[in-house]
Amino acid sequence: MSEMKASDLVALQYLMTEDIYLISEKEPATSSAESQDSSPAFDYLGENNKFMLLLIQEDSHPNLRSNELEALSSILGAKRMSIKDVAIVNQRKYNSSSWKEFKAYFACSSIVLFGIDPQQIKLRPLPKNAITDFEGMQVLFTYSFAEMLNSVDKKREFWNQMKKL
Repeated sequence: MSEMKASDLVALQYLMTEDIYLISEKEPATSSAESQDSSPAFDYLGENNKFMLLLIQEDSHPNLRSNELEALSSILGAKRMSIKDVAIVNQRKYNSSSWKEFKAYFACSSIVLFGIDPQQIKLRPLPKNAITDFEGMQVLFTYSFAEMLNSVDKKREFWNQMKKL
């Protein structure tokens, strides 16, 4: 087979009937990988539809125990919300993460700390069971679920604040 050479544009128009595209090579993906490392991806329960972050600290389970999840569902139901409306994160997996990382990832307008000292996520000391406005979000530092399930008074204190969020 002989090599065909054509330099006339009209002839090329009839010979080349397919579209030709110029695709530039992709840049190395190092810059995007670095930006992904700077903000961690969090494993969480829920869909965060109402931008409310619930931080728990559970050693033996990846998330809440079934009785705690049931209690939380009841609490959220009383607020006309569901698990889909919140993001539940076990902070034990992310000990070095700060409130800024959580806020950036979840775009949360409120954070509830269940048994987690605010200083663990690099917040200033906060009063227990009092909603505090901080950096454009509301923060509620309260008892762990285990503490609340064993005390009616602690549940009542928590609920009195939670219904305001």
